[in-house]
Amino acid sequence: MSDRTRSIVTRLVLAGMVLAGLSGCVIEERPYYHHHYWYHY
Repeated sequence: MSDRTRSIVTRLVLAGMVLAGLSGCVIEERPYYHHHYWYHY
């Protein structure tokens, strides 16, 4: 995997983590989905 691809993947993962954190704050009635999302990575 090239450095360019790795940087893109890193940005996507970080963006996903931020979105998951924001979604987790709003959607607290679905802890299983939040846990499954983190466990997937």
